[in-house]
Amino acid sequence: MNKCEVDEFRCHSGPCVPMHWTCDKDPDCSDGSDEGSICNNKTCKANEFDCGDGICIPSQWRCDGAEDCPNGNDEQCKTPTCAEDEFTCDNGKCITNKWKCDGQNDCEDNSDEKTSNCPISTCGTDNFRCNDSECIDMLWRCDGDFDCTDHSDEMNCPANFTNCADTEWACKTGDQCIHKSWQCDGDEDCLDGSDENCITTCRPDQFKCANKNCIYNTLRCDGEIDCTDGSDEENCTAKPVECKAEEFDCFNNGSSCISASAVCNGLMDCADGADEHVNICGSNPCNINNGGCVHTCIPLPHQKHRCECLPGFRLVGNSSCEDINECLEDKQVCSQLCTNTKGSYKCSCVDGYELERHGYHHYCKVVGDRPWLIFANRHDIRKFDLHSSTLRPVIEELNSAISVDYDYKNKMVYWSDVALEAVYRAPIDANGTAGKSEKILSDNMQTPDGIAVDWMYGNIYWTDTGFNRIEVSKQDGTMRKTLLNSDLDEPRAIAVDPNEGWLFFSDWGVLPKIERVAMDGDATTRENNYYVDKRVFWIDAKMHKISSVNYDGSGLIHVLHNALQVLHPFAVAVFEDNVYWSDWSSESIRTVDKITGEGYQQLALGLHSPMDINVYHEKVQISGENHCGQYNGKCSHLCLPSPTVNAKGKRYSCACPNGFDLGGDGFNCIPKASPPSTLSPTKVPTNKSTESPNDTNKHNITHPGSTNIPVPSVTPPKPTTKSPEPTYAVITTAVAPEQNKTVPEKAKETPTGTIAIIAAAVIVGIALIVVIIGCFVYRKFTKRNIKSMNFDNPVYRKTTTTDDNFKIHTRDSHRDSALEPLNTEEV
Repeated sequence: MNKCEVDEFRCHSGPCVPMHWTCDKDPDCSDGSDEGSICNNKTCKANEFDCGDGICIPSQWRCDGAEDCPNGNDEQCKTPTCAEDEFTCDNGKCITNKWKCDGQNDCEDNSDEKTSNCPISTCGTDNFRCNDSECIDMLWRCDGDFDCTDHSDEMNCPANFTNCADTEWACKTGDQCIHKSWQCDGDEDCLDGSDENCITTCRPDQFKCANKNCIYNTLRCDGEIDCTDGSDEENCTAKPVECKAEEFDCFNNGSSCISASAVCNGLMDCADGADEHVNICGSNPCNINNGGCVHTCIPLPHQKHRCECLPGFRLVGNSSCEDINECLEDKQVCSQLCTNTKGSYKCSCVDGYELERHGYHHYCKVVGDRPWLIFANRHDIRKFDLHSSTLRPVIEELNSAISVDYDYKNKMVYWSDVALEAVYRAPIDANGTAGKSEKILSDNMQTPDGIAVDWMYGNIYWTDTGFNRIEVSKQDGTMRKTLLNSDLDEPRAIAVDPNEGWLFFSDWGVLPKIERVAMDGDATTRENNYYVDKRVFWIDAKMHKISSVNYDGSGLIHVLHNALQVLHPFAVAVFEDNVYWSDWSSESIRTVDKITGEGYQQLALGLHSPMDINVYHEKVQISGENHCGQYNGKCSHLCLPSPTVNAKGKRYSCACPNGFDLGGDGFNCIPKASPPSTLSPTKVPTNKSTESPNDTNKHNITHPGSTNIPVPSVTPPKPTTKSPEPTYAVITTAVAPEQNKTVPEKAKETPTGTIAIIAAAVIVGIALIVVIIGCFVYRKFTKRNIKSMNFDNPVYRKTTTTDDNFKIHTRDSHRDSALEPLNTEEV
């Protein structure tokens, strides 16, 4: 018998297994001795909780809402008490006092909005009082958007009322507008369903759902819900049942299956005794040299037989068996790490996670601080504690927050506001409370749909659907650079992996796709290597699917395909063994197992308008080697990572802000050439969003690295908002000598001067009146659009493509696919 190594445990049956596999609730010895008496004397560490049966779990898992001990001792806890600034719901849930009596069902049992708990609200003269006593601006009454939680602001509107544009179609109630192309397309986009009150005729190759949707016939009775009413899986004929390859079929119809080992054992296991029939057992070929089979020989009628292999092996030829490498062939077998063994496999977790096993499934649970979900809710940003199910505000009183991300190390949260056309950030403390917000980006910005924070190199990337481009800057908004501006139709969701140097983004335009590109924007950098345990997850609103692929687009897996659970999603996030997404139709956050698609739950309910979502935890933003190093890669401005090594042997590139070019040395930026001197100096118009005095130097070029590197002392002015491409001009101002001369007294008294002064006064007066009227109109328009903007979102973009041949596309390739927001996770 071979001697086991020092770090190994010898099973009672003989083989050796790694010592860290013992007492992990997963038997690795064939006799289970690695989970037997050796565990009874195990002493838990100081930072662990003793379950009482020899099993130790991290102390942080105690009373976290999930039973980690097999006996459940870790959840024998007292009922939590809400904090002083929280309201205790009737169901025991805690919510912030600010959400009490705000017209939204935050408790989920509506106890925070009960009449007995809320005073009768009195609305101002310029407000509309909803039926549930909520107050909204009067201008939002009958504007086509539901602003009252009970939708009463859009009830009893004028019959001929419409607020729809020429490219939109008015729903029957007149209180909602949709794209004209969405009418009679098979999906109910009007809340009253009037857009689908059509004479729908499905093609011969299509099945007509009960709600008149059309789906392909091949999707009928395939076990997946494709009709949003589930009618495609109703009245289906049961598929023929077949016995497994290693089983004996008693009646040859799949109705009664027994183990092959029970055949010809002298006992009648089949009801009619077929397993012991003389035709099989009289001259059983398996009785002679096991029928030539390496593992299992299964007798068949008429003195025939077949060879089968034990679990974990597959048949090679007619009789031989070889080991199956489950780690390579089944990417869903383990949550994180997988080690192949002979006839089996072993799951484990990366550092910072502990392995849990429930039945046949293995899960990796994070050790340390409790994770949150942080998500944009249009008018605020909220956090949801995944263990206590507590929902609290992070940032309140926002206009139209769409995308959200964060920098965990520097404790900073970032978000975009499409109504104000800007990106903001604010410090965030350990409790999830944000400090004073700061506008970091606003000039020449139209629709910042998606943002992604590079936590390693200190940058921030974003998509602008209005200008169809992807940009990057430092996290404070300086050194702004257009990264991509070609072959983009509707770029939206964006994610980065600074450890690998890849940037991923979705484009839901005419040719929907997910693309990847180097984080330095070099479209020629492509790497087709397979990355272990790195996957891109996305959610498809049209196909009602959640899917994932490897970084190179291979290994497509459909996590969930269910039109009743994946209704109108907006964004997706992944952490531990779950995938989370925000859903507009149910106004909730939902979750399922990221591997099996099972365990469907609705988490935060009664939300106003859930948008982008992220998991807030240190393990989401794991830092590796910063290739720019301590001195910013010797770059004078931006240092951007790359997935490959360039001609200089570097995993990064130096880049310059708009208005600058990279010098011949490849490190320093120089201003672009000034316009010809014959032209008058260019006056750069200011952005429509007024900057505060403290923001006047916000876009000055500063050097983030070593002071030993020379930096051009040039400040590019703000770009014009009329051009879709950022353009900068170096402006040099000088005072002409004549401007310093004293005007003679006599000249001031000439009639010409008097007339000029009067004319100027008249012009100023007229301009003042125009400004006042303009301010009133602008205020009215802004007030309406703060909550009532029509946000053209990919959730409702209609596509009819399939994903059988899905691939992450390079910058020079395009293929149809119905894709949605993505999120990248190290799993």
